[in-house]
Amino acid sequence: MANGKRSNYIKQKHPKPIQQQLNFMSDVIDKFVDYGDVFIDGLDEKGYELGNDYPIYTMIYQFLDVLDSISILTRKGSTVSVKILSRTLLELSMNLRYILVMPKEKGKASYNVCYLERLKAKSKISDENTKAGQNFEANLRKLNQNSKRYGLIISPIISERNNSDNDDLYETYPHLKIAKDEYDKVRKKLNKNNPYNNLEPNWYSLFNGPNSFRKLLEKFDLAAYYEILYGPQSGELHGSEANAMMQSSDNGIGITMLRNPEHLQNAIFGVLDITHRLYDFIAESYITENRKKEYYNWYNETIKDKHKKIKHEPLYFINHAYRK
Repeated sequence: MANGKRSNYIKQKHPKPIQQQLNFMSDVIDKFVDYGDVFIDGLDEKGYELGNDYPIYTMIYQFLDVLDSISILTRKGSTVSVKILSRTLLELSMNLRYILVMPKEKGKASYNVCYLERLKAKSKISDENTKAGQNFEANLRKLNQNSKRYGLIISPIISERNNSDNDDLYETYPHLKIAKDEYDKVRKKLNKNNPYNNLEPNWYSLFNGPNSFRKLLEKFDLAAYYEILYGPQSGELHGSEANAMMQSSDNGIGITMLRNPEHLQNAIFGVLDITHRLYDFIAESYITENRKKEYYNWYNETIKDKHKKIKHEPLYFINHAYRK
């Protein structure tokens, strides 16, 4: 931004016909987000409880939160951000699938132990007696060298929870102790040839579970997602494919405008496909028969034609607009 003017890299407004289609896609996503409450009620009726089965509920809420964020970005035409979040959405959907198919106590214990151990590892940076804590203090001093210009960072961003009582939890709850023993076994194997001994297992890898995200996808016959969505988004997620913003047209070569929705429709179809498949998966086995019928009626009457339109019909055409 120069002289108080907004950069002309950013399209503040799309032409009305395009904005209408962006709103249309966002509205469809919103309907899926809103229907999440019905599934939560359905789980309650099926015997799940927030107090006992909270990893399942927190996964659902996080899935809906990411889906809601995608809806907001869709209205803005932010293709790259939607693509990045679609990968997160896929990971959440697969974690949720797996915890639902696992024996209930074993699944919850595996997820909770891995969560507690990650918090424990993160909390070491606040302990000056650990190597991690000492390294962090040294790095924090370097970061604060320019505190007059940027402000002083006083404390690390760490969990508020004191993790010193994890061992007591494991001893108090036998199912957590069993999962912790399994965690230690898998972690030891994972770090066998790692001199830093800092690799943490995924919760779904415990008890002979999939040892990678690709394997997790394969378990549900969704391995194609790895090549279609998960792998391709790695570059954008880690900032190594910025050159993809270069475009060419009859006018030459340049950098595309921000909020360029040219490939957004394809990304949204991927988002809807992930969501639709997850909702079908939950409906088939994890809610009552009446809720299941209600869901399929809702989809067929409210979503199906709109979903098909996004999949098969080009909703808009983008004239290349870029800055040379």
